Amino acid sequence: MKIHREGKNILLILFIILALLNLPVYLWIKITWLAYLIHAASIIFFFLVVNFFRSPKRHFKGNPKNAIVAPADGVVVVLEEVLEDEYFHDKRMQVSIFMNIFNVHANWFPVAGKVIHVSHQQGRFMATYLPKSSTDNERSTVVIKA
Repeated sequence: MKIHREGKNILLILFIILALLNLPVYLWIKITWLAYLIHAASIIFFFLVVNFFRSPKRHFKGNPKNAIVAPADGVVVVLEEVLEDEYFHDKRMQVSIFMNIFNVHANWFPVAGKVIHVSHQQGRFMATYLPKSSTDNERSTVVIKA
């Protein structure tokens, strides 16, 4: 399984922290069931974080010509026409995808073409279910000319 590069350092640091926390448990806690419970919880937590940072290879099986493929795992929660005021300054279709903690959090480009604009907007980290989260949260914009 491939791990996204952003997660490799986080996983290494987390592994060291969990090892340092579990070593005293192994050495000094004589209540066996409690030690096993702490070790099991640490292992489960570590593998949940590994699951979050996995980056599987994606292969589109259809005809890529004139196709738009979902750029992320998750559930489409918004599909509506909005005024896009960053690059085009006119009405565009907004597709918002909610990703839970079990979805792959890598995003792919949904169309073939040439990248003509890339920008990053600093922002908040509001809950995704709030209506203003798609405009107020930190995000990136990529414009692709097909």
